[in-house]
Amino acid sequence: TTTGMHIYLVLLFSFVCGCLGSPIVPQNDYITTLENEETLIRVLLNDIIEVSNSELISVSINQPTFGTADVNPADLSVLYIPAYGFTGNDSFSYIVSNQMFEASASVNITVESYNLKGSCYAVGDTAMTNRDTTVVIDVLNNDYTDSNGNSPGMFISPAPSCGVATVKVANDTIYYSPYPNVTCMDTFGYGFSTSNCQSNPATVVVNIAVQIKAINDSFTTSENTVVIGDILVNDLVPSGIYPVLSIATPAAHGICEISSDNNLVYTPDIDYHGSDSCVYSCSSFSGISSTAAAAIYINPVAPEIERINK
Repeated sequence: TTTGMHIYLVLLFSFVCGCLGSPIVPQNDYITTLENEETLIRVLLNDIIEVSNSELISVSINQPTFGTADVNPADLSVLYIPAYGFTGNDSFSYIVSNQMFEASASVNITVESYNLKGSCYAVGDTAMTNRDTTVVIDVLNNDYTDSNGNSPGMFISPAPSCGVATVKVANDTIYYSPYPNVTCMDTFGYGFSTSNCQSNPATVVVNIAVQIKAINDSFTTSENTVVIGDILVNDLVPSGIYPVLSIATPAAHGICEISSDNNLVYTPDIDYHGSDSCVYSCSSFSGISSTAAAAIYINPVAPEIERINK
């Protein structure tokens, strides 16, 4: 019957969607800040968003209890401002959506108090790196110290679980190196001391992301002829990441564009023949990116010879 067929199609659609899974998988965030200080939170940085370029991504906020959170429509980051004088734990949830799917995650915020009367105070940090790539973290940049220009002594405790964190005394930074072939959200603790005081413990959150590798391409066309090339075919894009393509450096003798299906569309200038190139960027919604060049050679076309009747 018609009703039976309708129920069958609904169940089939639900089954297929359940098997494929949602292309939007947000991850919870953990932030530490100080009282009366605003914090910019890039909530999409660690999220998995696998949608096409033509699908509009949006972020909406359920407001926190002890402050305000506002979305910047330009880059979908969130500005959190704690209520004046508030210290303690706060949180809010956000929803990531496109034209078909939506999913939510939470942002957990610790607002700590501080006293600038000659005390040392460490503030938590966040960092991002690619797989197998060391990142330098300037953890003291947002801390308070009474060292009067002298380098405070830093220590790491507890140690990270997905890599190695090392204090570099020469430049007062921490070098974090992930273990080989590891992708995860890692954390470690640190503190520092001077001759007058010792700081509180603070936490560093490191997002070890999968790595995208764009590889150079080459195409051939003829004068006044558009060429369409699959520039993704040889790129290294991990499973679960939908690449976002854009032109980083335009061509000198034509126009390079990215089509809705992620192909490179090159249109040479009128009557131009010879070599040309452009640079494209392959990135994810979380900000991981890689660039490569697309070289195009435009063959000359022999001019038509008019027949002369004698």
